[in-house]
Amino acid sequence: MPRQKPTIAFGPDIDLDKDVVSVGSERFTNADANRLADELSSRDRSLDNLIPGRKSLSGGSKHSPAVNVRVSEVTRRKLEQVAQQRGRTVSQIAREAIEEFLAR
Repeated sequence: MPRQKPTIAFGPDIDLDKDVVSVGSERFTNADANRLADELSSRDRSLDNLIPGRKSLSGGSKHSPAVNVRVSEVTRRKLEQVAQQRGRTVSQIAREAIEEFLAR
C-alpha cells in the first residue's frame, strides 16, 4: 500500500524581520529562512522519498547483505572524488569495483 503524503497547512506570510519568531531561545530571521531554504534546495534529491530501505540488490524482497571495509583517509578521499566526478555514491563505486574484480 503506497504511503500517503501528509497534508501541510501554511499560515499567512510573515516578515521575520518584523514579526518575532523564536526557535529555541534564538530569533529566526528572514536571513535564517533564506539560508535554510538554500540548504534544503541543494540537498541530495534521493532523500525526497523518505521510505526506509531501497530496492533489493539481491532481487525480489530479499535482504541485500552489507559489507563494511576500512580504508585509509587517502583512499576514502579518492573514492569520494571519483564518486563525485561520476555522479555516483561511494557505495556504488565500491560495489562496481568489487563486481568487476570478481568477474575476472
